[in-house]
Amino acid sequence: MSVVSLLLVISFLAAISAAAYFYAQNIKLKSTINSLGQLDETTQLPDGKATYARLNLLFDTAKRYRQPLTVAILQVSDIAADQAKHTESFMAQVAGELCEQLRGTDLLGRVKPDAFLIALSHTNTHNSRAVFERILNTVSTLKLNRQAVRISIGVSYLSAETVTIKQLLEFTQQALEDAKASSINQVQYRPS
Repeated sequence: MSVVSLLLVISFLAAISAAAYFYAQNIKLKSTINSLGQLDETTQLPDGKATYARLNLLFDTAKRYRQPLTVAILQVSDIAADQAKHTESFMAQVAGELCEQLRGTDLLGRVKPDAFLIALSHTNTHNSRAVFERILNTVSTLKLNRQAVRISIGVSYLSAETVTIKQLLEFTQQALEDAKASSINQVQYRPS
């Protein structure tokens, strides 16, 4: 093999190597862009789409291995119209408090401008009650420009009768509606 042929082979292999490197970097960048697109800008929590995707995985796992799963929706209400411009910073403050109250294995995401979804895996009914009561007590002390807001939390648990994630979320939403019907900060529980 001549020197020229050898140089051509080396150049060809270098070109293939460079192409493979750039291909791998492109995949990495796309992954980063996708993950950034799945975060709420204000709270830096997963957005609704990412949260529900992760909840589906938690639900399937809990169902398959018969593990406890508790799902809650926390909603902030009674925000005065003149406070709307401060709402985003307040929601970031709520998110910070929620992060402090939850374990790293728990799911927390912002699913609506005024609501968060929380999922506690491997947490039974008794233990989750303590968590949500503590969250209610902590978050309800936060003020939006020195004005109180109402915190409502609806909670539901995975049971043997729960067939789909949609059912579990419907029960959670019904519990939230029950909590919102009250004029005070409240946690409502609904078995699924």
